[in-house]
Amino acid sequence: MKPQESLTPPGSSPTAVDRGQSSSLPPLGPQLTRAEIQATFRDGLSALKRGRLAEAEQLLGLTLRRDPNHFAARINLGLVFDRRGDREQALRELRTAARIDGTRSEAYLNLGALLGESGRTDDANDYLRRVIQLDPGLFEAHYNLGLLHYRNGQLEEAQTAFERALEIEPGRFEALFYRGLILSKRGQGPEALNVLERCHELLPRHAATLYHLGVAYCRADRFADAIITLETTIQLLPDYPRAHYYLGIAYDRAGRAGDGAVAFRRASELRAAGQGAAYRLD
Repeated sequence: MKPQESLTPPGSSPTAVDRGQSSSLPPLGPQLTRAEIQATFRDGLSALKRGRLAEAEQLLGLTLRRDPNHFAARINLGLVFDRRGDREQALRELRTAARIDGTRSEAYLNLGALLGESGRTDDANDYLRRVIQLDPGLFEAHYNLGLLHYRNGQLEEAQTAFERALEIEPGRFEALFYRGLILSKRGQGPEALNVLERCHELLPRHAATLYHLGVAYCRADRFADAIITLETTIQLLPDYPRAHYYLGIAYDRAGRAGDGAVAFRRASELRAAGQGAAYRLD
């Protein structure tokens, strides 16, 4: 999730926390005006965007003590708890926001995204479909539904959701990337290659795209392209054994048997050392 006036779903990793920062809170008195409450909220939102989570929690909490039905403060406080590792408290805040205003999609959207990340797929699916009923043209709803189906191995449903997301926003990298992976998994190699090449144009140094594009080049017998792409992947992910393995295939098929043997040996060493388990490239 990322902080906004009204929150949108997960799209980037949490930022680092600057634990050395402290807040200077206004006194909690009975005469705070609506403008003062909103100023406190904006200070809390600013602290959240800068990764100052303790300060953000205090300021957003103060906002809610003065206005318990402040929708955006409730959702952003959920984000604070999620970034601090308290997923259940984050979900409680988001459910409260949904009760405050059930006609807006933001709380349902984030509930669907977080529950999907937690493996609670039935609840996630229900929330995301509720979002689509409220706002059928919202890219994030279809994208997160696609992620949910993809994680469950439901490739046909995932492809449908990602394609709908791309109808709404054709140039969005993240939906294109997953569409490319699905096409590859479903054996549609040439189409997958075209999509992954487009992803590479959008983000030339995206490690997961480079890896999957290198594999796609290998499968298309484009070994010179595979070598360039996989060598770049290894610059970014030097300990990922599968990148070395496919680079070995590309070298070998390109007539560079010696280089291939080196790459295969490196892949075996990394697998034996348990490397690569931390990488999630799909």
